[in-house]
Amino acid sequence: MNTAAALLLLLVSHPEDPGERRPSDRSTFTASEVGASLDWADAEDRVQLSVRPGMPHAGESATFTVQVGSFNGPPHDGAVVLSLRPPDGRAVVELPLAPAQKGGLTGTHALDAEGKWTVDVRFRTTRAKHVQADLPVGSPRRLPWAEVAGLTTAAAWLTWMVLRSTSSAPPRSTPPEDTPPSP
Repeated sequence: MNTAAALLLLLVSHPEDPGERRPSDRSTFTASEVGASLDWADAEDRVQLSVRPGMPHAGESATFTVQVGSFNGPPHDGAVVLSLRPPDGRAVVELPLAPAQKGGLTGTHALDAEGKWTVDVRFRTTRAKHVQADLPVGSPRRLPWAEVAGLTTAAAWLTWMVLRSTSSAPPRSTPPEDTPPSP
């Protein structure tokens, strides 16, 4: 018996241990300002995952929509677990998912740190499947100091002009009242 046949026989004869950690399938996001998307498929199933906004920044909420489909048979209606691992090593966050309007499942999470967040999608059809991708999260959006200083200066100048125009205006004269002539 050749080595390939022996390996195949070994794999087929031993059922999969559910506690065994199987390697994940790595995928990449295709990102734009509007949204990021990930497409993954094997011989049986496919996963479509979208993220809005596509280039999130720390401090912003991102909406994740996942669709799991089958090439053979009915659409996947089992459990789908979507989890996020922050870049700083904190605990994994499991997103609660709800049915999306256009199909699939959706969940939202505030991305509070910049760096590469790892997105994991797990589901089970004929076997346990795990799709993984890194989502880059940019630094928090902030107004540059020059813009803040310019806006503050413009607001101060406008306030000064309004106060100056109201304080230097000549007093209004009141028209003389009609008084009866004195005898």
